[in-house]
Amino acid sequence: MKRLFFMAMALASIACTPEDRIGDVMTAWQEGWFEIHSINTARGECFFYILPDGTTLLIDAAGANPNDDELEGHGYPLAPAKPSGDISSSQVIIDYLHHYLPEVSEGKIDYAVLTHYHGDHMGVLTDDMPIHDDGGFVVCGITDIGTQIPVGTIYDRGDLFDRPSKNSFSGATPKRYENYLKYIEWSSKTHGTERRAAVAGAPDEIRLVHSPESYASFNIRTIASNGNVWDGKEDCSSISRMPSTEELMEIGKGKGCVAENLLSVAHHFRYGDFDWFTGGDCQYIRREQFEYLDIEAPIAAVMGKVDGMKAGHHSTKGTNSQELLDVLKPDFVIAGTWKDIHPNHATAKRFFKASPDVKFYTTNLTEGAKAILAENGVDWTMFAGTQGHVVVKVAPGGDEYRILVLDDSSQEYRIVQMSPMYRSR
Repeated sequence: MKRLFFMAMALASIACTPEDRIGDVMTAWQEGWFEIHSINTARGECFFYILPDGTTLLIDAAGANPNDDELEGHGYPLAPAKPSGDISSSQVIIDYLHHYLPEVSEGKIDYAVLTHYHGDHMGVLTDDMPIHDDGGFVVCGITDIGTQIPVGTIYDRGDLFDRPSKNSFSGATPKRYENYLKYIEWSSKTHGTERRAAVAGAPDEIRLVHSPESYASFNIRTIASNGNVWDGKEDCSSISRMPSTEELMEIGKGKGCVAENLLSVAHHFRYGDFDWFTGGDCQYIRREQFEYLDIEAPIAAVMGKVDGMKAGHHSTKGTNSQELLDVLKPDFVIAGTWKDIHPNHATAKRFFKASPDVKFYTTNLTEGAKAILAENGVDWTMFAGTQGHVVVKVAPGGDEYRILVLDDSSQEYRIVQMSPMYRSR
């Protein structure tokens, strides 16, 4: 009888295991699995999550026009747009979502999160982009995705001026924000979309909506938002070392305000023994001048070891501090890279110092980036993956996971790399 029981359990395990093979189109989500999809457009960052009961979550929407130059910045070349410059970044994301949205989602995104108001995370406005007929907003990034795939609830850091950043008073950010508000108004009337400000410390802003009772070990806690960071207490309280809004408004009409990146929304995902951290563009640059410019320090104080993480701010300079990484000690990292300066060589070294055997994945690694890394003593050939959509499949219960890389040169979603199953720690 005991033998028959274990045989049945083994067969059940085989039956629920996705039959993914290199060269094949990646299989669809299955009940009980937790999936993390880094969708690569080479124009910013977009992560799509399918939670164990099929609840869907989109964090950021790199919806820039592949041929625009607003994202060029700093004089560094960009990676080639994926799959080509003939299709907008947001449409690439939409097509990907249409392919992998689970049936239980009924064609909608349950939750969306905008970590902050930069174009490589919410979409870039250009003069040649279409205007929505009913809403009057420019269709790009999150506003494009949201018109084609309804969003239930969308979280962001709050009002742009609630805690103003350097980008609040000039440039493209106010225009993007106003455009976003027009989309929210339209989507609220059309789809019933709710807009909420993410609250640092909240343990249940993003909940399983289909079968929460079946997955009691799954939880998402908001760690940081709008410059506030959870203090580690169960009462959802938070701390902030940011200057007050009044002080920020007095500092040179925005010139002395904090960087928009510091206000990013951050989350800790837990599924059984599996832990994942993601924190938008959180950074610590210039902390030697002002302590409050290090948002990673208070995050490190309330976090612990994780299995995996999204590299902060595309793994560029002044992010992913040694103090933070020595706490997180990730076994794998996904870096949403898309410029010659991604990943920064010093930042990459910190990852390997914190976790010598870390499996480091980049969504794009340009020839320029390879040269810069090599010149500064980083052996990029030791990276686990350097090009493509990166997908993590966490098995039911969270005890083990597998990492896949999908071909991003077409929209067939064929597997080009696949890891063995790793044990969660």
